[in-house]
Amino acid sequence: MNKTNCLLSALLCLFLNMLSAQETVTGLLQFKNQRFQFENGDSMVLDPDKQLIVLLFHAEQDTIGLDPGLSTEGRWRAINLLRIMKTIEFGAFFTTPFRNNILTLQPLVDYKKTQPRYYDQSDIQVLIKEIANLSPYPIMVMVHPETVGLIFERITQSKLTMDISTNRSDKMILIQRDRKQGILWKTCTYKVR
Repeated sequence: MNKTNCLLSALLCLFLNMLSAQETVTGLLQFKNQRFQFENGDSMVLDPDKQLIVLLFHAEQDTIGLDPGLSTEGRWRAINLLRIMKTIEFGAFFTTPFRNNILTLQPLVDYKKTQPRYYDQSDIQVLIKEIANLSPYPIMVMVHPETVGLIFERITQSKLTMDISTNRSDKMILIQRDRKQGILWKTCTYKVR
């Protein structure tokens, strides 16, 4: 094998290892002492000098209606989201005006005594600017499968490799970014209870 083929093989292996590492989705257990703790033993420290951005899909939705609310499981998941995230001092909560997104955030925004900010999926650049203007404060964004890839790419300058073709209700993306030191991100799930 010549040097070019060896180099290409090595780069391909490196790329596949990075890709598989990003696709591994672990469960989020809790946020305690400024640290996210995961089921696999990993952790992610919340750095106050970096902006935390949480990208989140709506919880399980009801099966009735054109603009459905949440199912019983979805309501429990929204309450668990409050339990996990209530000690983080979020600067803003962004959502689209769909009931399932609003109701997923509702326990948390009620606890924080604030209101969600609405964004337009057809104008993601405005959302990205608002998030940047709120740096370094933590932000939570309710996302949709049609636009999460674009939002993720604009924030991280990377492609989203997470599989969102199946149930998304338990999936979350945690991003920490700093303009000087770069970006760290982790995909995870969180439980109903």
